[in-house]
Amino acid sequence: DLQRHSCFDVFFIHNSSEASLASILALGSALSTSQDDYTTRHVVRLVSFWLAQRGLEKLLRSRTDANSEHFADAIQVVVSMPDRVANRLQGRVPPEYQPTLYLSNLISTALSAVTSDATAVF
Repeated sequence: DLQRHSCFDVFFIHNSSEASLASILALGSALSTSQDDYTTRHVVRLVSFWLAQRGLEKLLRSRTDANSEHFADAIQVVVSMPDRVANRLQGRVPPEYQPTLYLSNLISTALSAVTSDATAVF
C-alpha cells in the first residue's frame, strides 16, 4: 500500500503545465472514490501540494481550445474542492480548505496568472 501511494505521489510531483490538468482531474476523481480516511487525507495533501506547486497557475496558462471541455471540468474540480473535502472528511476540514481562505487564494492566484500573462504580451 505504501509503495502504491509513493508511485501515485511521483505522478503529481511532475512540474509541467501539461500535467496540471490531468493531475487535478485525477485528484478530483481519487477524492470522490477514496474508501478510507487515510486515502482521503492523502489525496487532500496531494491537492494542497498541487496548489502549492502553482498547479492552478499552470492550469490557467495551459488552456487551449483543444482541451476546453477538460479545462472546464478541471476548473469545476478546483472551485468545488472545499465542498468535496468537507464531504469526504465529514466536516473536519483543514484550515486551507475553509471556503473564505481557499477562494481568496484561488482568486489571488488567478489574478496573478492573468496579469502576468497580460504584461508578457506588452
